[in-house]
Amino acid sequence: MAFNKNSNGYTFLFAILMVVLVGAILAFTSLSLKPMQKANAAEKKMMNILGAIGVPSERGAVEAKFMDFVKERVSIDSDGRKVDSRTGAVDATDSDDPFNIDVKKDYRSKAAASELNFPLFVCNKEGQDLYVVPVVGNGLWGPIWGFVALESDGLDDDKQWLTYWVCFGVFNVFEQFAGIILRFIPFYYFLKIGFLVYLFHPYTLGATTVYKNIILPHMAAYEKRIDEMEGELTKQFKKATGKVDSKAE
Repeated sequence: MAFNKNSNGYTFLFAILMVVLVGAILAFTSLSLKPMQKANAAEKKMMNILGAIGVPSERGAVEAKFMDFVKERVSIDSDGRKVDSRTGAVDATDSDDPFNIDVKKDYRSKAAASELNFPLFVCNKEGQDLYVVPVVGNGLWGPIWGFVALESDGLDDDKQWLTYWVCFGVFNVFEQFAGIILRFIPFYYFLKIGFLVYLFHPYTLGATTVYKNIILPHMAAYEKRIDEMEGELTKQFKKATGKVDSKAE
């Protein structure tokens, strides 16, 4: 029985067969290339971590250099307690290796911090200990992520950066409520960049100024009320958990 190639049935059958065939080929190709994709992604991540401490690297030779400078890969919980620690070669297929923690995926999942582990890379460059942490968040036009290397010769810079993050957090909360109005201000995003630079730049130390003159006075004025709200929430939480326990029994 000959098929009528001009019929609708033949057209639909041909299209279905082509979709199945092309889908199978793409699936096979994807599975075959997955190990190579993971290896390439691991190399790129190593290059980014080394770049955070100012060590140049290139594909093909990055793994040996990564092992030279990164002395320990640590995972910590939300309370800062060490959960796991690895040294030596990186296995891109080992889900327990702190190197393979995907902070971008965890950020998008909106999971509670208590349910997550966070990677920390302990490095040594020219005898100086450095700590590299991944960061992820919302930028001006979309999500941003990267790696930050931390070092300290004293407490002054630590205090400045902690103050900056407090100011940055307060600014983000304010922007969530007033964002619609703020976006009508001409060149708002350029002004925002300038303000953030003013906050963290070591010559202006804007975060310290904003914190002492704006945030701290308001916090002091409402400190008693904040403590009362915290105590009330704690009381309500304990009351709710007590009811749950009694029902469970």
